[in-house]
Amino acid sequence: MTTNNLESVLQQRADYIPIEDLLKETSQTGDLFQSVHKELTNRALRTIVGPRGCGKTHMMRYAWLSCRDNSKNPFAVYVTFNRYFRLEPLLSSHSNALHQFHSWVLGRIVLALFDSLKEWNTPEKTYTTLSSEAPVDAIKSYVNRIERNLPLDQKSSEVADSLTIETVQHLISSARKLLGRKYTVLLMDDAALTLAPDFLIEFLDIVRSLKSIDLAPKASVYPGTTEVSHKFHEGQDSISIPVWLCVEDPNYNAIMDDIAKARAPDFQNIHTSHIEMLRFAAFGVPRAYLTMLEEYRRGGFRSSQQAVNQIIQDHLDARNAEFRSLGKKVPKLESLVIAGEQVLNGIVAEIKSFNSTLEEKD
Repeated sequence: MTTNNLESVLQQRADYIPIEDLLKETSQTGDLFQSVHKELTNRALRTIVGPRGCGKTHMMRYAWLSCRDNSKNPFAVYVTFNRYFRLEPLLSSHSNALHQFHSWVLGRIVLALFDSLKEWNTPEKTYTTLSSEAPVDAIKSYVNRIERNLPLDQKSSEVADSLTIETVQHLISSARKLLGRKYTVLLMDDAALTLAPDFLIEFLDIVRSLKSIDLAPKASVYPGTTEVSHKFHEGQDSISIPVWLCVEDPNYNAIMDDIAKARAPDFQNIHTSHIEMLRFAAFGVPRAYLTMLEEYRRGGFRSSQQAVNQIIQDHLDARNAEFRSLGKKVPKLESLVIAGEQVLNGIVAEIKSFNSTLEEKD
């Protein structure tokens, strides 16, 4: 794969799109986008639910950008927890693993707060005022040591102990007031990727505890696999907002194709029937659609039809492998994954049989 192709594939992930390019690479077609955007910028605690690649990160980053560029919108802090896996060894090596995880989450939020202040072109006086209340360099050092699984020195231990829910709430509230915004949305991305249930339960308790009259956390989670504690009440503490686009949505084709037009080179040159097949195979996941379109564009196949068949087969194999891997990592899901694959194969067999019957009649 050439450097240009690699960059194209990487940019199918919203994480890798330069923030200033996000606006022109965002499709606002359909009610789903508008609905999710509204939920991401309101005062309520929300969990944003969808599988990998469905657009959770993109929508969160877009919400952050829209808040930055419109003074009537709330203050926004975007924080990603995609380095969670580096902390999983703590569960087997440290008796206070949950305490360190708790402090790490709060530390990353504080660092993201100061990142937002920089990227919002906050006056130097405002930044200085807030930085006097939080030892940013020391927090950054603590977070780095935890993520590298290094022993904590005395200073880092003191930093960990100083990171509390109340401290974080106070810092964010102070920033909001200095910027003249009415409330803050805390966009917590990659929030439920961890397969360590203890961490996941602790994380959602942090999310619940951070909620206040002027602070609204929004956490992205996966459907069906997110575990919560008895303290976190879905429907009361939070409402789940689905981000996964249904293939039966009347605007499905228009939404998926508008995304492709914004992100996929030479989209207009692809045969309509091939677009239809790849679009349906993506099953409402834009990243899957963009990945398959990129594979098609790269070429190297005997024919265009062989390209479509091979690309869809590769996509199916990758998704099956992903779910089987999940079943191995989370044993309680293994029987569900096996049953799901059997159902899928059964559906395919029935469709194939039905199509064969139609061909015989013709």
